[in-house]
Amino acid sequence: VVVVVVVCLLYLLLSFCFNISKYYSKEYCECGRRGALVSCLQSLTEEEMLLLFLSLFAGLKPLSAVSPAKHVVFVLVDDWGSYDAEYRQEELGREPQFKTPNINKFANEGIKLDSYYVQHICTPTRSALVSGRYQIHTGLQHDIIHNGQRSCLPTRFGTMGDAFQNLGFETHMIGKWHLGLYKDECLPWNRGYGTFYGYLTGSELHYTKLQRTPRGINATRKLYPDFRTESGPIQTECVTPPIPKPGVKHNYTQMPGFLETRALFHTDNLTIAQAKIFCDANTSCAAFSISTPSWADDIYPVKFFWDAHIAGQDNSTTAYLKFADPNDILDCYSTNVFTRQAVELIKTHDVSKRFFLYLAYQDVHEPVNVPSYYSDPYKASILDGTRQGYAGMVAVVDEGLGNLTAALTAKNMLDDTVLVVSNDNGGWHGYGGINYPYRGGKITLWEGGLRGLGFVYFSGGIQPKSRTSALIHVSDWLPTLIAAAGGDVTKMGPKLANLDGVNQWDVLVGVSNSSRNEILHNIDPLDSYHAALRVGDFKLLYGIPGLPYWCDICLKDICLAEFGVGNPRNVSRGGEVCYNSSQHSSTNNVGNNASPYLLYNISADPYESNDLSESLPDVLAKMIKRLEEYNETAVPCCFPAQDNDELNQVPLQGYWSTFHNQSDDPSCNV
Repeated sequence: VVVVVVVCLLYLLLSFCFNISKYYSKEYCECGRRGALVSCLQSLTEEEMLLLFLSLFAGLKPLSAVSPAKHVVFVLVDDWGSYDAEYRQEELGREPQFKTPNINKFANEGIKLDSYYVQHICTPTRSALVSGRYQIHTGLQHDIIHNGQRSCLPTRFGTMGDAFQNLGFETHMIGKWHLGLYKDECLPWNRGYGTFYGYLTGSELHYTKLQRTPRGINATRKLYPDFRTESGPIQTECVTPPIPKPGVKHNYTQMPGFLETRALFHTDNLTIAQAKIFCDANTSCAAFSISTPSWADDIYPVKFFWDAHIAGQDNSTTAYLKFADPNDILDCYSTNVFTRQAVELIKTHDVSKRFFLYLAYQDVHEPVNVPSYYSDPYKASILDGTRQGYAGMVAVVDEGLGNLTAALTAKNMLDDTVLVVSNDNGGWHGYGGINYPYRGGKITLWEGGLRGLGFVYFSGGIQPKSRTSALIHVSDWLPTLIAAAGGDVTKMGPKLANLDGVNQWDVLVGVSNSSRNEILHNIDPLDSYHAALRVGDFKLLYGIPGLPYWCDICLKDICLAEFGVGNPRNVSRGGEVCYNSSQHSSTNNVGNNASPYLLYNISADPYESNDLSESLPDVLAKMIKRLEEYNETAVPCCFPAQDNDELNQVPLQGYWSTFHNQSDDPSCNV
């Protein structure tokens, strides 16, 4: 008996020491040093002592397995396809089409998220990320916030920025906001972010920072920049840059959508290659355009040549704008601009203070523009121009991540930083993004639109080369990252109460399993009512989920794509080719058209190729009931009409900003 007691006491002593040193990183907890255990125990809080006793006597690990992170950086990549990283392509058994060494490094040295979900489009993902709430609880369950709408993330909700400020962090946001701008209270620097550097709307031109929604009337009607800090507009030569002078080396950037022009001076029928030669030789030529978007350089003839990048619009054109020295293109490209600002914030940060950065890149959102420096390495392997440009955009993001982490390393901050990298929705069909092997893409509720590409790196507590299949949703990041920083969002007041997001920190550090078993993807009551819900292995779809295609890369010199307005088109090798049937199914099962419901076992059939709604009626009934329960908690949808009176005015200070009249729309009551 005495021997057993002694052995048990020794076990407890060693276990105490092991748990303290491993889980709480107490530097003086060294079993071999006299008095170390006593001093270590004296330093523990009551909560830590309780957790240690539980771990010893109940066989439980402590609830917090690592020391709190001192810094947190969240990188959001716009419209990044879940197939479009080198490590992902390798894991799918493919020869990698892209090179993403920095993304690979931090994904492999962190934890990969195998069942991670975002929303299907820009605003919904950003609202869930920033607020920790489902769309049905913020009134943003339909579409996106458009530039002329009196809508924003309701100000009665707190944000991730607010929560980090509550913990004493210095908080910064760089890049794309897209959560509303019509009144001062909606703006990021009034929503918990101490500094802001970026744009407020949903998209703009990568080089000039011009928002593509024209404003004003008559002579004032043109495109205006959206580029500012919390203190006001950013003045830079990147906004409406000068036309290259004769003899100055230059390049071209492609710009789908509105064309900024002053006067038409010539028309002709040329290929794009011929048009570049013509424009190079004519100093008056600042841009040329084609009347139909081009999928391959020589299919559609160039018809219009212009003498300046100024006013005017034509929504049916694709333009090629002349820019001066390629170095200027690199300097003005949005992802490089945002990375430089992030690096500068890190360089000047006082390391005695805690640091939170939300970096929302513009890439890889269309227009498919990128300096040729980044796309040229893909010329031999990717012949399709759209996919080639998209690959270059991914390369810029990868370089940005490398520069960002190098700055953290140089400042001795990286080891204390939780780094999260995520897309905001699936890749967009037609603009280069691929979500293979999943069905659908951006704006759809198929897996291709919702599956997140994400990973988390933290050398202070996340096991390298690890992965989790736990269900994780973008709304989980707010409570999760606050927990990683040692906080508890449930104690931060009513604005941050009753979140839909779940604290997943213990899952990421390997201490416990996830408590999340379901994700409400959305319930959209407007237009054609549609919804999606995941519970356990099963996913329910109601209504029209969106374009039902499976897309992959073209592996031949020419592929025939079915995707489009019912008309097949040729795709060059390396481009995106889409089909109406899946290689993973022996039948082309796209659902029972007689029923508004589709049911899939996502664990067994992540490709959504086998509808089970008829064969599993009991499961279907339970899923429908759960969806109805969610719907009972929904707030009214806020989607007001565009305010044309506002859009007919020149924006304040000549840059996109709050509306001249900041009154609320009476139709929104969330």
